Amino acid sequence: MIKWLKEVISDEKGNQSSKRVIAMCGALALCLTLIADWFFDVSVSGEVVTGIVTVICVGLGASTVDKFSPKDEK
Repeated sequence: MIKWLKEVISDEKGNQSSKRVIAMCGALALCLTLIADWFFDVSVSGEVVTGIVTVICVGLGASTVDKFSPKDEK
């Protein structure tokens, strides 16, 4: 499980990507928020959910752009 998680947050060169780490933390926060809303009657506003989803989308989008951007080879 830990090996799989390291592969998920690593880029194609094997380095850990901070953008992917932030997106994974956002996904975990979204899951915890929705579980708290459904099972524990904690009122979660739509703006909070939208903010978390935005962080996830930006993090994953930025890591995707990095994958296809030209690299400077020095």
